[in-house]
Amino acid sequence: MFGDVDWLWSRSDRSDDSYYAWRVDFYSGNVDYNHREGNGYVRCVTDIVHAVSWKTHDGLEWSDLSPSVKIWTEAVNYCASIGGRLPSISELRTLIQNCTATETDGACKVTDSCLSTSCYTSLSCNACENAVDGRYSVFGDSDFFWSSSSVDNNTNNAWFVRFNSGYVYGSKKTNKYSVRCVR
Repeated sequence: MFGDVDWLWSRSDRSDDSYYAWRVDFYSGNVDYNHREGNGYVRCVTDIVHAVSWKTHDGLEWSDLSPSVKIWTEAVNYCASIGGRLPSISELRTLIQNCTATETDGACKVTDSCLSTSCYTSLSCNACENAVDGRYSVFGDSDFFWSSSSVDNNTNNAWFVRFNSGYVYGSKKTNKYSVRCVR
C-alpha cells in the first residue's frame, strides 16, 4: 500500500506506558510498539466530515445544505472550512423565487448597500404566505438561512432569509440557522 516503507507510527500511546507508542509494519503486517525516540515514518490523515458538492446559480457556486444548523460564527467558519464563504444578503436573495417583493430588485430594500433596520419594512420584506414546499427557493429550501451581512445599527444581529415565506429579516447571531456557502 505504501511502497517500500516499513514502520509507520500511530498516534496511540501504549495504555500502560505513554513512553511507548504503537506502530504498524505495512511490509509484513506486524503491529507492535516502540519507545517514542525510535525511528519511523508518519503519514498524516484528516477527517472528512462532510463531502460537499456545488451548484451554479446566478454566477456563483452554491454549496449543498450544511449538515446541521449553526450560529452565525459557526456558519462563517463552516463555509471557510469547505473552501467557500457565507453569502451576503444580496447574494442570498438571488435564491428567492415566486415572492416578487423579496426577490432581487423587489420592494424589500435590505441589500448589501442598505443593511440598517431602516431598510426593512414588514410590508415589503415579509410579503408572501407561509409554505413548506420549497416554492420560494431555487434549490427547494424552506428553512432559515444565514447571510454574512451584519445589521448595520446592531452588529449582534445578521440578516437572514426564511425560505418558507421568502422573508428577509435580521436576527441575533446566536440563533441557529441553515447554511449554504458560495465561492
